[in-house]
Amino acid sequence: MLIKEMHLQSDLEILRHGGKEAIAVFMKISKCLIASSADDALKSWVTLAAPALPESERGEILLFLLSTFLHVNHGIPMSHHSPGAGNPTKTIH
Repeated sequence: MLIKEMHLQSDLEILRHGGKEAIAVFMKISKCLIASSADDALKSWVTLAAPALPESERGEILLFLLSTFLHVNHGIPMSHHSPGAGNPTKTIH
């Protein structure tokens, strides 16, 4: 994996604590792996990192990714929500 082992544990610890910093770390590492065309490493990262995130942060990232995917691939307008801006599940009824 392209992520250095010594940083992996500290990154996972940040993810476990949640909040904006956790989302930023998740997205930053994901972006670096995508930029490196490291699909296998990205898959490994997401497999390790997503379960480490608290449920609300996983929900924010999923909402952001779905919104982006639908906008880019299907022309559906993006929501104005950005990761780390709050818990979107609280507005779902």
